[in-house]
Amino acid sequence: MSTGLRSPEVRSGLGLIGRTLLGYRKVSAAAIAGALLWMGALVAIPYLIGSIIDDAISAGDRTRIAPLVGWLVAAGLVQGIGIGVRRYFGFKLSYRAETDLRNRMFEHLQRLAFNFHDQTSTGQLMARASSDLSQVRLVFAMLPITIANVGMLVIVVTVLIVIDPVLGVVASLAVPTLFASANRFAGKVIQVSFRVQERLADLSEVVEEAVGGIQVVKAYGQEDQEAARLET
Repeated sequence: MSTGLRSPEVRSGLGLIGRTLLGYRKVSAAAIAGALLWMGALVAIPYLIGSIIDDAISAGDRTRIAPLVGWLVAAGLVQGIGIGVRRYFGFKLSYRAETDLRNRMFEHLQRLAFNFHDQTSTGQLMARASSDLSQVRLVFAMLPITIANVGMLVIVVTVLIVIDPVLGVVASLAVPTLFASANRFAGKVIQVSFRVQERLADLSEVVEEAVGGIQVVKAYGQEDQEAARLET
């Protein structure tokens, strides 16, 4: 199975994320707006601190300190509000998406033929319905802050270019390398993640069979063999 970033599985997952975001437009927009609000305040705070030092204290113009401090306090409040909005609507989006996917999975399982359920263990289905979908929920929870971080990167590089073109260009040259490294690392993480999820599914299968048939296991004295299955 191909597990790179361009694999069919990853493209299918990205499509699922896109469709889910469209299905919860208002919640998604609120979560992203909160993240962008937080990002804007986070970028503005260092600028305001620099203005207080350079334009007020160092310049000896103490009349500008109070207004700039007021703007700094306002930026801090906006940052706090942005964090609250991002977390509330981000987690709301993630849990709604997880619930929707669980319902869709259950409806799909009900439509499958009987031979599928004969060939597939309950442990495998439990792992898919719990561990796998929990990972999907984390993706939706982190999506708003990821978008905000990308926006912050663009703004910071732009500000650097405006303040010091040479420094800005040098900093921007590191961006492609950063994305290439992240892309390569993500490809390896995806492979490991797939293997971990498969092993969790296998473990759930063994545990479900052992617990469900505990009386048979004890009757035939197979405790050691079942314990060995868990270790492997």
